[in-house]
Amino acid sequence: MGTYRKILLATDFSEQARKAAAEAVRLARRHGARLHVAYVEVIALQGAGTFTDPPIPDYIRSMNQLVPGADLDLNYKDTVVKVVRDRTEAAGILRYAAEQAVDLIVVGTHGRKAMSEMILGSVAQAVARDAAVPVLVVGTRATASGVGCVLAPVDFSLPSAAALDQAARMASQRDARLIALHVVDFGRMPLQRELDLAEHERRARAQLQDFIGGAGLPASTETMVTVGPAPEEIVRLAAKFNAGLIVVAPSARTAVERITMGSVCRAVIRMAPCPVLVHRGPVRAAEHKAAA
Repeated sequence: MGTYRKILLATDFSEQARKAAAEAVRLARRHGARLHVAYVEVIALQGAGTFTDPPIPDYIRSMNQLVPGADLDLNYKDTVVKVVRDRTEAAGILRYAAEQAVDLIVVGTHGRKAMSEMILGSVAQAVARDAAVPVLVVGTRATASGVGCVLAPVDFSLPSAAALDQAARMASQRDARLIALHVVDFGRMPLQRELDLAEHERRARAQLQDFIGGAGLPASTETMVTVGPAPEEIVRLAAKFNAGLIVVAPSARTAVERITMGSVCRAVIRMAPCPVLVHRGPVRAAEHKAAA
């Protein structure tokens, strides 16, 4: 999808949520979209003596009823503001997104450390993992987007081809450079000798050129292959090239990663110096012969 018509901003009124709001408004203006702003009021559910899970009523109120005088400072006229009650923040965000058929969810993250994230979870990570639509995550290290390049890491899969296509559209809208990046991750290779790495890098460069050629992207698309741990390389190059946006597919190579959204994607969200768009869109093999 190139254009977003309904954008959902999930907010908790924190400073990080305000950074996410700025990104949501910027996108809403660029796409002429309706902006939904949702605050989730978490409710506790308990039965007589034991915990039960009764159905959640469709309980939505205006923001001012629950948070009088809440200053969102959105400065965007086509805005709908709602309060949603649910068992968790993520559940409320996802339910509202489904009910309103939004095209994009924008959420801020507080950038928990890896261990606490593993134990406690993260609202942003949960939404990015379980949403049926693209999710733009604005982390604590993210600066204002709209400058520099759009960086699109690819792993030669069909989902990453769809993400690359969306990255090209967004780079064009921003009049920004588009860099298609593939990282030869030596941590996933059985042999790590210098010769092995060099050969993998050479093959990856040829495969990336074929991949780009099959995608029908603009001739100005830049390609890059690096060697190293994938998350660190993606974040390093995003900082080096002053990326305004990283567009990534939630790839999953193992059964565990399919549950956790993919270790690379999760790590990039946590460390990125700019907003990260976790793209989900239609995958059509016929449109990308290089991914077959």
